[in-house]
Amino acid sequence: MEKAAIFRVDSSIDIGTGHVMRCLAFAEALKTKSINSHFICRDLPGNIHEAIKSRGFNVSLLPLLSPYKSVECSADYAGWLQVSQKQDAENFLNALHKLELLSTYIIIVDHYALDATWEIAVKNKNKSLLIVIDDLVRIHSADIIIDQTLGRHESEYRKKGLAKKILVGSDYALIRTLFYVKREQSFERQMNQKHNLLITLGGFDKKDTLSKIIRTIEKNPLDWIGDITILLNKNSPNFVSVTTKIKNHSLPINLLSFIDDMPTFMLNYSLAIGAPGTTTWERAALGIPAVLIPIAENQRDVADTYIKKNAGFVIFPEDISEKLLPSLYALKENYTKIKNINYTIADGLGLRRIIQEIWPEKSKNGLEISLHKATKKDITIVYEWQCQPGTRRYARNPLVPSFNSHKDWMKNKLADPMCYFYIIHHGDIPAGVIRLDRIDSFCYEVSIFIDEHQQHLGIAKLALKMVAALHAEIDIIATVLDGNIASQSLFKSLNYKKHGEEKFKLERRLNG
Repeated sequence: MEKAAIFRVDSSIDIGTGHVMRCLAFAEALKTKSINSHFICRDLPGNIHEAIKSRGFNVSLLPLLSPYKSVECSADYAGWLQVSQKQDAENFLNALHKLELLSTYIIIVDHYALDATWEIAVKNKNKSLLIVIDDLVRIHSADIIIDQTLGRHESEYRKKGLAKKILVGSDYALIRTLFYVKREQSFERQMNQKHNLLITLGGFDKKDTLSKIIRTIEKNPLDWIGDITILLNKNSPNFVSVTTKIKNHSLPINLLSFIDDMPTFMLNYSLAIGAPGTTTWERAALGIPAVLIPIAENQRDVADTYIKKNAGFVIFPEDISEKLLPSLYALKENYTKIKNINYTIADGLGLRRIIQEIWPEKSKNGLEISLHKATKKDITIVYEWQCQPGTRRYARNPLVPSFNSHKDWMKNKLADPMCYFYIIHHGDIPAGVIRLDRIDSFCYEVSIFIDEHQQHLGIAKLALKMVAALHAEIDIIATVLDGNIASQSLFKSLNYKKHGEEKFKLERRLNG
């Protein structure tokens, strides 16, 4: 019997398309574990079930049991469902039973109208792994909670409910891994004299914010903006009116309703105007600064943290005519700095990190090994490891650095978009560092050291294996001094080949 993942997710004129799109990215990533995905969705007006099918996934529809009632405000999440949580759980379990998959699946729920009430009802009848995707810090009863919100803290969920594992922050952004590949290409991007501008406010733009943007640009054209492209679902209620507005003026604005290969498409743009949804992480992975325009209540947290990170600007729909053009101009004037900040927010590897957390590697004593992006809070412990005799013995520079020079060095590394700096965790305990530094296009050098108190547990080998799986599209070079026999054996055991005097090379595992 084949393994499967079951997604409970909806799209509609009120919900939008973002929840389905990030679940599609998740489903595609699960294929690497030979897991097929099936979607269970309620048949709501404005749904994008055909887009799910076009990606090669099956959809089971839950019927709309009464005439559709549109929600009155963006925060009326209960209204999204059109039925009670109890009714939805019963419908879901019945649909599941008809699939005859028994217990060979994972259930993944992405729905603001479903919480612990629904989860408990399903878990009482089904013992599969239950994964919840959320952005609102609600009460849950699940095995794993995923919240990709920028700046989110695990403790916020620990206070709200039960979960064996909580994965939070934009390092777990649910975007297609192809964004990681295009990110690498974006480092080579040559800037034209003019910036191309991408405008996307979600699938439907129910409040017609786009019209305000078009009027503002039309009245105040910017000669340093080249092509302008608007993405809007053709089923949006304002699609025809936006089309008419574009045709009635001479600005170079393109209107597109669907792009299948978004990573490649977005690589053509250097600035953006957008809502603070999943596209925020897609833009960040490619280093595209944006003016964010929150159009729903659930987007406020991302917008607030975006400002704190100095990653771009946030304005509200009522301020478009006054603040949009000054914000775009400020992005232009501070482009390089803001671009690099965006690169540090997301990298396109969130789904691979999630998969490694679902099926973790374990050390010789049975504890899970995990990789976490280093932060400034790790500066001191990394310095302590740098000072250990075992670390210095085979370092290129055997001298212990001063703390101040180490601090400056690490801050620079953390700010460098071409450096991937991970803290290795052994269970809940920090155990060492593994780092990738870019030396050429699609080619990085790896550095690794383990806390001397946690050696001989196979941690280094597992961390190297995990980094190779995360960064499968790049070549990885290791420099190993002649006398370091143990490290030479380690890299050879992981299929690194001798590459010069003191170099070993792991060829890319997937095409970039």
